Amino acid sequence: MNNYSIYDFHISDLRDKNISGKNNTEINKLFFQIINSYLKDNMKILDIGTGNGYVLKEISEETTKKIHLYGNDNSEAMLKKAKENCNSATFSLCSNYNLNYENNFFDIVVGKNVTRFSAKEINRVLKPEGLFIFREYGKYKGMMEISKIFKDRLIRSRYKSYYDSKMKSNGFIVISSKYIIENRVFSNVDAIIGIIESFPMIKGFNKEDENILREIYAGSRDINITSDGFVAVYQKKKVK
Repeated sequence: MNNYSIYDFHISDLRDKNISGKNNTEINKLFFQIINSYLKDNMKILDIGTGNGYVLKEISEETTKKIHLYGNDNSEAMLKKAKENCNSATFSLCSNYNLNYENNFFDIVVGKNVTRFSAKEINRVLKPEGLFIFREYGKYKGMMEISKIFKDRLIRSRYKSYYDSKMKSNGFIVISSKYIIENRVFSNVDAIIGIIESFPMIKGFNKEDENILREIYAGSRDINITSDGFVAVYQKKKVK
């Protein structure tokens, strides 16, 4: 594995396991509904930080449009999974801060739960008036009760206003946005721990932290966790 590989194959297996199959949360359904509402034949769509290719797989299965799908990630392990999960897409090993694509190439860029990216780079690869459709969690990282336990150690805990400001300062306007607060049900504490390990949200999460959660939710089934998230659509300004 070369220097691009941030996630090892153990983490890629965890992520593949934890985001396989249908996700029927309201925020997820809204995200794909919005994407599908903008799709037209021959569009080029990029999924930044594609991970295991879940987003591209869902888009390809839900649309009847003849579109061209692309995904990038800076992990060889994740791209290996992505190619297995969505063989109709074209993938590139590159960072979200240095996208390996031409200027004005894509009609739509999408991002799901990607906190590290360059708005300037997204602007560069999008066509004039192209769209960035972004789904992310809010201050509590989509797991409010868990985040409150480790509130001083949350990684990139941000409000939507942070991303609005970031996009506006790099040549975008806000087309639409919606916050959704909803209830998620986890079968047991191991399912919660699996998510935390797959998508680092708590700095230095370790066995001691696991034990804290196991003590809190000892023997619990169908654990209710409050999720905070939003979907926003940003449009690249047309140069006059």
